[in-house]
Amino acid sequence: MFDLITLGEILLRFSTEKNQSFLNASSMDLFVGGAELNVASIISQMSGKSACISELPSNAIGEMARRKVLEMKVDDEYILSDSHKDARLGLYYFESANSPRKPEVIYDRCNSSFRKLDIDKLPQDIWYNTRCFHTSGINLALGKDVREFTVECIKRFKKAGATISFDVNFRGNLWTGEEARKSIEKILPYVDIFFCSEDTARYTFNKTGNGEEIARSFALEYDLDYICQAKRTVHSARSHSFGSMIYDCKNDEFYKGMPYQNIDVLDRIGSGDAFVGGALYGLICENSMEKAVKYGNASAAIKSTIAGDISQFTRDEVCDLIASHEEGDHILVEVPKNTYAWVTLDEALGESLVYITGKIDYIVPLGEKKLPISPRAFEGKNHNIRVRYATDFEINAYQNLALNVNDQHENVNSFPHASANVETRGESVFAARNAIDGLTANSAHGIWPFSSWGINRDPKAVFHLDFGRKVKIDKLVIYLRADFPHDSWWNKLTVKFSDETTMDLNLEKTDQGQEFSIEEKTIEWLELCDLKKVEDDSPFPALTQLKVYGKNLC
Repeated sequence: MFDLITLGEILLRFSTEKNQSFLNASSMDLFVGGAELNVASIISQMSGKSACISELPSNAIGEMARRKVLEMKVDDEYILSDSHKDARLGLYYFESANSPRKPEVIYDRCNSSFRKLDIDKLPQDIWYNTRCFHTSGINLALGKDVREFTVECIKRFKKAGATISFDVNFRGNLWTGEEARKSIEKILPYVDIFFCSEDTARYTFNKTGNGEEIARSFALEYDLDYICQAKRTVHSARSHSFGSMIYDCKNDEFYKGMPYQNIDVLDRIGSGDAFVGGALYGLICENSMEKAVKYGNASAAIKSTIAGDISQFTRDEVCDLIASHEEGDHILVEVPKNTYAWVTLDEALGESLVYITGKIDYIVPLGEKKLPISPRAFEGKNHNIRVRYATDFEINAYQNLALNVNDQHENVNSFPHASANVETRGESVFAARNAIDGLTANSAHGIWPFSSWGINRDPKAVFHLDFGRKVKIDKLVIYLRADFPHDSWWNKLTVKFSDETTMDLNLEKTDQGQEFSIEEKTIEWLELCDLKKVEDDSPFPALTQLKVYGKNLC
């Protein structure tokens, strides 16, 4: 018995070479693929057993495609042969592009052999020969005959007891969102595992709300077991982040894996199918929603770095990537208590002169927690970690005392340390630590290098900076976030010092650092409070950086 049988058209893809358009291309790369074949190949390469229902022409082109199927360890038992003289394989042409141009796909798949599929030509034991059957909305979009064939397959596999998996896989150049909705809603009562991204759900099914709300709304309408949502963030044509969420409808449980950030994309085609294949392997072969998310995300990330439609990797590669992506790595720094030291935990972060009162337990940030730091940090196999004692000259020099590139929420022994009573939505890109990381880029908001301290619209927000020892200060420099008009700004705030004095500051709307000389004072901490926002349309004031100049006293 197979773990998975898929139904889908096998295609030839012609791709322009890098940075070439259709108009100036003199040659093209050739690949075999097809969404459902791509999914089946993941199952087989992950050590599962898969087959594909399709039809190929009985000629050299069809034989070439069939050999590729077998090369991917996908069984061809249910791939029919078309011996008609007009038999042909469906084609599509792909033109990659860098911003601001967009990639383009042109289909040439009309009258292909796949469209001649006859359900009576399939062996009748097929319906009982798989644990799961998978297909996609692409088949429903290919016309009446293919749509009816697909629906009949779904019904027969369901009746035979197979789990039914369906990926919306919406293609705007095949049909409209409304056409897709009408067709897909007819087969959803038969579906057990449903793949549909947030964006597709909004466009095709007119859903509203966040990902969890959308998933629950589908579960209320249909008797689904799992709803799988892939989420791709496109930073540029060559840089994507990929994550996902799976909803267990029966137990009302969500599982979200850490996304893979800033993937160096070589070829994005097939990465969504790789996610589906990895997720199905986890659900069908290992009965684990957690593993489904991990396998799906890792498979999509790896596929993005491989040319062609079909993923070519081993289960060990996927597991190795997952292991390297797991949370749990710590960097421990142990020096004598009350020591000044220069600490570099990664070259991409830089170094800081910090005051250490005990063991530093630095949690290597991954996933969402890594967004406010350089994407180059903690990547690759070689890492340069340095800790050295500071000299007396370095300790006693006049300097910015509010700089700690390695500050974290969990930090209790390395100073300076920033904290706050509120941070926007609890997201790392709006954490207090961002205001002492040394980065003053403030013309945007969000991920590195534009992270900031956000107050979640709370007028009672307080920013606390702890030096961990006595310091003598005489100047503050404040950088407000200046992503105008998205951002608002504070025109007044109060600085409260540990010596029980306060200072009121008047601020301006600017992207420059605003300097404030203060009467020299000895303190151990300070706070920014009583933040007064100007009257404007934006509810989003934020602090990009705080610098505090002075000298150490011990």
